[in-house]
Amino acid sequence: MVRPDHASAPQDPRDAQLRKHGRDQLFGLSAPRRTPAADPDRHDPWRRSGKPRDPDSAGRLHIPRPPSRRLCHAAGQSGRLATSRRRARDAPVPAAQQSYHRRCEDRRSGPLPFIVDTGGHNILTPSTVAALNLQNQGKGSSSGAGEKTVSSGYTSVREIAAGGAILRDKTIITLEFAPADVEGLQLGGMLGSEFLERFVVMIDYGAAAMTLIDPDRVTPAERQSFGTAVPMRFYIDMPQIDGAIDGRATRLDIDTGARDEVTVTSPFVAAHDLRSRYPGGVTMTTGWGVGGPSRTYTVRARAVALGPVVVPRPIIGLSAAKRGSFSDAAYGGNVGSGLLKRFVTTFDYARRTLYLKPLARIDPDTGRFDRAGMWLNARPDGLEIMDLLPGGPADQAGLRAGDRVTMIGDVSYRDRTLSEMRRSLKLAPITTPVTIRYLRAGAEGVTTVQPRDLIPD
Repeated sequence: MVRPDHASAPQDPRDAQLRKHGRDQLFGLSAPRRTPAADPDRHDPWRRSGKPRDPDSAGRLHIPRPPSRRLCHAAGQSGRLATSRRRARDAPVPAAQQSYHRRCEDRRSGPLPFIVDTGGHNILTPSTVAALNLQNQGKGSSSGAGEKTVSSGYTSVREIAAGGAILRDKTIITLEFAPADVEGLQLGGMLGSEFLERFVVMIDYGAAAMTLIDPDRVTPAERQSFGTAVPMRFYIDMPQIDGAIDGRATRLDIDTGARDEVTVTSPFVAAHDLRSRYPGGVTMTTGWGVGGPSRTYTVRARAVALGPVVVPRPIIGLSAAKRGSFSDAAYGGNVGSGLLKRFVTTFDYARRTLYLKPLARIDPDTGRFDRAGMWLNARPDGLEIMDLLPGGPADQAGLRAGDRVTMIGDVSYRDRTLSEMRRSLKLAPITTPVTIRYLRAGAEGVTTVQPRDLIPD
């Protein structure tokens, strides 16, 4: 989730030129640019003044599952595919990290990992801007899951290829929204609402694939095959639905860029006195976004309803944020990929509909919480413990914030991605102690952690 501070948004000197030409490039072909609707609560917040042409007669741009796990990069699985206007060059989807990634390509730089974020915008990271020798202009601020605001700007991009779709001559936000130590890799940027709203976007978490579909070519029968339809509105650019948290009705943001299952906003927590209703939770860092770490009091709810679709026993975080997006009273909860990965999730922006189709088999770490009670970020010499749950398994084993974990069991941090190492602590059997090797002030240490369910089923 990334929300620019529109009140202090940078003045882009290219705005006049953009208004003059008013055309985007998709699939290598010119397409009229969308314009904002007058009333975003009554109408789709963007309307077409025309539609892009799709070179695939079936109206599909498939980003298929990678052919082999042996072809990997730090975000997860990635397979090199034949170049085609119908499919992406690379299709990475992390097996453990909840937010959805895929490859995009700037013609000068080659493929780069981008987050696909329904709660975000089209963004380039400063490292990408520097590597491409792009000029950063303007200055503003943005906020997200953390409580701090961060500076942002604008840059012009000649061309970005994403899964067969090619965007040309775009003005894009520049922002460090996901540092490499948090994600375990250097992201090239983010694909957000300005890109996704042009399509029916199908994310199949089970098949590790995303498909972009021309909305004018979807048949009624095909829409029925997408699963249960849930009416969708937009809050600023964020898809939002009516739902409920343990029977308490509220609006829920649908945010593929969030790794958590559900984060309940602090105004909703206060209004319903939720802290007192859920004893026995744990408070620690559960996410890291724009503005830094996000600490929540985490519990297991009885059920969360996404329209008519009920998800039993999800993990929810009760935010106490004073600033940032989780302090917003306009909605009650943020639904992330941690919960959405139970489904094939399809966003029909033009018809303002979300479709949910349950997967026959879900990832084993779905609905699991870290069994060691620590948050790890990547460092060159190990995985730094950024936060420890007081009295949790890692704390009881003598580990401290600032320690660098070098091995979990017999696996070195050099041999696995950050996502995989974090995932291993969710799936560690509670009956088997885990040996942790670490560095503290340059000295090597070893201890044994006894995993346990901090958020029982």
